[in-house]
Amino acid sequence: MSMYFQNSTDQNYDFQEWLEGKIPFFKEYVERIQNIPFVRLMDTCRDYWDEDTDLSNPEIELYMRQSLLYQRIFSALELQSWLYADDSKKDVPYILFALSGIQDMYEASALHNILKNVKKKMQL
Repeated sequence: MSMYFQNSTDQNYDFQEWLEGKIPFFKEYVERIQNIPFVRLMDTCRDYWDEDTDLSNPEIELYMRQSLLYQRIFSALELQSWLYADDSKKDVPYILFALSGIQDMYEASALHNILKNVKKKMQL
């Protein structure tokens, strides 16, 4: 499971990706968003569309649901204050918070060794 909260990406992760980690918090939010009535969804997401948007297109509805899910989880986790803190003076074009999981100890060990080599080369 890998979820990225960043300032330069589409935010429409598939619902299944949120469920992969079997985290009840994410499951609850997925269920909430999937069950929002269409009319309420359109009202909530009115900033996503304009007069040319084909609201009868199921892909548009799916995009809105997935994007709304991302926004609701982002808000619930209060990542705004960490990513974009006013007092941080971060002058970078790309900011990221990632939630990732590794279930394979071999993979975790290999990634640990890669990180050690990178730190050594960068003299960190």
